[in-house]
Amino acid sequence: MKARATVMLTCFILIIPLGVWLFYQFIYPHPQEQYFLADDRSSEDSNDSASALANFPAVHIQTMSDDEPFYERFSWIESEFTLAGFNSVETQIPVSAKLQGHDDMAWNMLPDKRSLRLRFEEALSFFGERAEAYDWILLAGAGDRSLLRNYSALHLARRLSGLGWTPLARPIHLYVNDEYIGIYLLTEEKSSAHQHLNLIANQEPALSEFFFEMQWRANQFEQEEISYIRVNSHPYGIIGDSSADAGFERDSLYIIAYPEEELLTSEHFDYLQRFLTETGMLLRQENFAAFSRRVDLGSLIDFYLVQELYKNVDAGFSNTFLQIRGQGANRRLYHGPVWDFDIAAGNAYWIESANQTPFGGLYVAQRHYWYWYLIHIPEFFDLVIYRWNSVVRNEALLMIAYIDRLASIYQEEYERNFKRHDILGLSMWPSPEHLSEIQTFEGQVTFLIEFLTDRVQYLDDIFNGVIPMWRWR
Repeated sequence: MKARATVMLTCFILIIPLGVWLFYQFIYPHPQEQYFLADDRSSEDSNDSASALANFPAVHIQTMSDDEPFYERFSWIESEFTLAGFNSVETQIPVSAKLQGHDDMAWNMLPDKRSLRLRFEEALSFFGERAEAYDWILLAGAGDRSLLRNYSALHLARRLSGLGWTPLARPIHLYVNDEYIGIYLLTEEKSSAHQHLNLIANQEPALSEFFFEMQWRANQFEQEEISYIRVNSHPYGIIGDSSADAGFERDSLYIIAYPEEELLTSEHFDYLQRFLTETGMLLRQENFAAFSRRVDLGSLIDFYLVQELYKNVDAGFSNTFLQIRGQGANRRLYHGPVWDFDIAAGNAYWIESANQTPFGGLYVAQRHYWYWYLIHIPEFFDLVIYRWNSVVRNEALLMIAYIDRLASIYQEEYERNFKRHDILGLSMWPSPEHLSEIQTFEGQVTFLIEFLTDRVQYLDDIFNGVIPMWRWR
């Protein structure tokens, strides 16, 4: 009898804790889950699979005048556009389009390989799913000799549910007036966000939705009709440098892309400036409860983790896109889409040598003042850790494997770009010396894959306490 009682007591002691653990693990709602959509895109997007590129796509542009698109940034050039090699769409029938140079930071790097902007008379889809837009971008990627930083980052972002919309993108061969130009990334224009997100403009600012960009060069663009605001929301300079000779203004500048120019009023400018200033004040006060009622934490965290994985130099002062959506209690500030990763993953010569490696702490949190405040708030940091461990880490590894496979299958296609532009092994902005010395496309891809793989492991160690907090803060 005593032995039976002992066995029963032992079972009780073991089973009850196990039952409690199972309940909290699989039944009890985790508070972190409320910040993300129910389904992450865990299965591979068919349009992002290597099989979708069975025939490496090609875009042919024929201009209708003698104007040179690689030098014309402010006027549209009439042209005809044909494409081949896409599984979903293939046509030899020319489509009318307007063409102009797309002025980005890489504009002066390769004069015969610059980014271009396309505008069609009708919204078109090239990828076979929910991707109809009037404006498309052909990104040259001149400063990235792997030609895969932008594509891989967009690929990863599309697989994360926290980011409501990420531009579709596809590497293609580009021909202009029958001349082979090289490999470009054909992608939806990021300003198309208001179409994909169904944003609604209203003459009453508190009811209107917004799409805008943090861009420190907003007051330096040559083109006209740039609408921007100043927000004095960071006391130490927009990338965290408080020295007097830092060269950056204390104000952050934001370009307003939506509502469009003809719908904007001074009241819209005042409203957006006030909204961002008040949100920044909540951060500095570490009032996380109030902050989380104004910001969509799911998009904020997924946006941050993609940037942090790549150690993106632009994060925090350029090409950082945001939206204000919803009404009443559901009105929130959203982050995204992600954009422009050329100067990332170790491809930036002017930053400290430690920051060209996969290590060096939470790099983006130090450059983006919002995240610097947020990672010191335990409630937010716990959400970041939960999201990394439950979804983003695995998706990042899948992305790396996909890019490795893609580069292997299409190595000859990519190498064709460098037969046209013999820049491998040359010193060239923005690459640091150790990247400029790599003389093969295969070597450039190997560097990128090793960087991202090591970065995943390093972030894993930070987020799970293997590297103590005092070592990276």
